[in-house]
Amino acid sequence: MSYFLKFLRGKRSSRFHQTSNNLNMEDDAVDSDLSHNTEILQQVFSQAPDLVIRRFSINASKSDAALVYLLGLTVKDAIHNHVLKPLMSSYFEHDKGLPITIGDVEVVDKWGQIESAILGGDSVLLLNGKNTGYRLDTKGWPQRQGRNRTKR
Repeated sequence: MSYFLKFLRGKRSSRFHQTSNNLNMEDDAVDSDLSHNTEILQQVFSQAPDLVIRRFSINASKSDAALVYLLGLTVKDAIHNHVLKPLMSSYFEHDKGLPITIGDVEVVDKWGQIESAILGGDSVLLLNGKNTGYRLDTKGWPQRQGRNRTKR
């Protein structure tokens, strides 16, 4: 796993240099434009075929949002039942917190924090018009192939 992370970190630093004139984008703040943020994430994770960027509208407020994670490192049921479903079916005020039932939620506002969260198996929620995101604890353990096979 450490080789993979070193490989990604090497790719990441070159991606950061390509996506910004600033040589240290890792410390740059997140933009308030959701489309711009998702474009940056697609460039940073262009070598990751399991990157998921799920765009949706928050139901009552009609705000655009995106949930970003790596498939296989997260628990899909937790994402659906405890993040997407509450956000898409209820109204909330950004200043009063999120209506989600995930245990650990942290505000992130730098690209380095977002990338580390995604590589670590967490998902990141980005909202249009906000220059911060939310790291959501949706880590899962990868399942081994053939584990549930029955012997004949």
